[in-house]
Amino acid sequence: MLETKVVQVANNPDILNRTNEIWGSFGWNVSNVQVTHSQNTKTYTSGFGHWTGDSTVETTTINYATVTYQREKNMENYERVVELENEYAAMETFINQVSKKRGRPSLLAIIFMIIIYPVGILYLAYRIAMMVYYLVNIPKIKKNRERQKAILAEVSSLT
Repeated sequence: MLETKVVQVANNPDILNRTNEIWGSFGWNVSNVQVTHSQNTKTYTSGFGHWTGDSTVETTTINYATVTYQREKNMENYERVVELENEYAAMETFINQVSKKRGRPSLLAIIFMIIIYPVGILYLAYRIAMMVYYLVNIPKIKKNRERQKAILAEVSSLT
């Protein structure tokens, strides 16, 4: 019996190859790849633009691939492979959540802090707290990455 998983990723050969490599480790085989590339252009006329001919053009480009994977549910060591896959995915979610919270303030944020000092102080405190949060979690991220490598090694021996 086949099960199916659908994943959307950036339409980039390196990202597609890495995604296929990771899911392939858990017994998933690519059954279909659909690339979506579209451009949506909107033109805005505001104020006196309809008399002067001034307008703003905004173009949005969407470029991603939808990959459909399938695997046999009756494959050898299926239950253990699914456990390892779920553990791997949970670690990836944690790593992505922590990584999104770090960063440095932009120039606009710095100017904002100087002009509106109290709000700037609060923002700076928030950014510092997020950096501390990230730094505190670096060992957990490293531990999760090491465990992910171990999971991939174990699952490759099972499939």
